[in-house]
Amino acid sequence: MIPAHTRKKRGRKPLPEHLPRVEIIHDLPEEQKVCACGAALSRIGQDTCEKLDYVPAKVRVLRHIRYKYACKCCEGVEDDGPTVKIAPAPVQLIEKSMATDGLLAHIIVSKFADALPLYRQQKIFARLGVDLSRAAMANWVVQAAERCAPLIELLEQEIRSGPLIQMDETPLQVLKEPGRANTKTLADEALDYIGKLYQIEKLARESQMSIEQIHVLRQEKTQPILEAFEKWLQKTQPLTPPQGLLGIAINYALRNWDKLTVYTGDGRLKPDNNAAENAIRPFVLGRKNWLFAGAPNGADAAANFFSLIETARANGLEPHSYLRCLFEQLPIVKDPNEYRALLPQNIDPELISASRA
Repeated sequence: MIPAHTRKKRGRKPLPEHLPRVEIIHDLPEEQKVCACGAALSRIGQDTCEKLDYVPAKVRVLRHIRYKYACKCCEGVEDDGPTVKIAPAPVQLIEKSMATDGLLAHIIVSKFADALPLYRQQKIFARLGVDLSRAAMANWVVQAAERCAPLIELLEQEIRSGPLIQMDETPLQVLKEPGRANTKTLADEALDYIGKLYQIEKLARESQMSIEQIHVLRQEKTQPILEAFEKWLQKTQPLTPPQGLLGIAINYALRNWDKLTVYTGDGRLKPDNNAAENAIRPFVLGRKNWLFAGAPNGADAAANFFSLIETARANGLEPHSYLRCLFEQLPIVKDPNEYRALLPQNIDPELISASRA
């Protein structure tokens, strides 16, 4: 029996330290800073409270000015090179595009991380006084995804080189059964077994156990629960309508029992694929906006950016900051090792901070 966990009440979380602060001073008027005895009051301290404010998004135009130089003395006749010299144009991810790295990152994160379709983004930009067509934004997304192709190839290689690969299909379905109440007593029993199994996983996670320690814990605690659960399933199967939701679940569990319990033999494995399901949730939320006019390159772009964004999240990176930094670096890298250093799991956080600044 796993002891029940007692939850501690928590107060309001402090506001993030990285957010800029604007101090608003509230002071007494001068005439109130005098005591009844006639002496001036002395300030002995202060009370401070913080409120979270929101400043609506702003767009701006970055005007690149390239100075030109020429010799007014000889007008260039003494030089074999060009008569007029000009500062080089800044490199950018998409040649001759008016979109900056920051704008590209915003559009892509809004679409693939926040499930905000391009037609809605178009309306938001319009409210800010900017006319951006869906076609133009879709074209930028596809071109940016093509520039990220070398990174995606490296990411796929790293995924396939690992000891474990977790995956889940994208279709999700919510099922409702009118007669569910008839089997609720049995369903509660099944959930009780499952709850005990997850209490053990919670213990391992909160105790920060090593892979070996998790394996030992599962052998000692999980295995007996699973054995009892399997016997319960076998006993309950004949008593449950096979076409009902509970009957389908019981039959599925027994049919795949070896696969469902394989995690007890390896501390690296999990009892479920929740990590994969959580990672594809934005994909499901935005499924109506996956493709651009049904074009295959739109589907490729979606797959590429979902992969990069969710990998960034898994590594504790803020998606917009990561993509902005990535888009700044991609035009100047060539060597495979330089590409590999830009993967979310390898990138230098200082590089992202410098880009953000």
